[in-house]
Amino acid sequence: MLKKISYAALFFLLLAQGCAGWTPSGGLYEDRSRHFSVNLPENWLMNRSGPDIFLTKDGPELQYIFVQTQPLGKPLIFSRKTLYPGMKSLDMAEYFLENNALDQRMMALKVKDLSTGQILGHTGFRMEGTYENSDGLTHGFIYYGFMTDEFYYAVSYSAPERVYFKKNLPDFNTFFSTFRIIHD
Repeated sequence: MLKKISYAALFFLLLAQGCAGWTPSGGLYEDRSRHFSVNLPENWLMNRSGPDIFLTKDGPELQYIFVQTQPLGKPLIFSRKTLYPGMKSLDMAEYFLENNALDQRMMALKVKDLSTGQILGHTGFRMEGTYENSDGLTHGFIYYGFMTDEFYYAVSYSAPERVYFKKNLPDFNTFFSTFRIIHD
């Protein structure tokens, strides 16, 4: 009997930890330490893990918006390459592809469209494509990568190509259209 109670308590503890951090989103969000602001979509949930923002409407496997900021000079998680001030847009895109080719959650990564140039007034790129998750489900993605003198910003959207990608794309487009770099 005690074992059953212990397992039940452990289950509920893990469940509570898994749900902790998810809050309803909506309205203006500012991160002065990372120098950006954005209007969060209504009826989505947000999880804040360190400096990153993760948003989903129906669960991460069905769609997500991810905002990541990384100080320049810090190695990328998988490739260990370092983003540096003054990088060209195409070099940033190549670093993204190399890094994510090593990520086991993004298999069979294919780029459908890549444009380089100014993103929100900064050197960057926009990439659109597909990848397969570990279950073999094809996801569509849009990824904006750009840098200021201090940070690299990655703003991305991903959802299964069937139904969810097109269904939630307007929310992401609205979200990105409100993204601003805050200059002190």
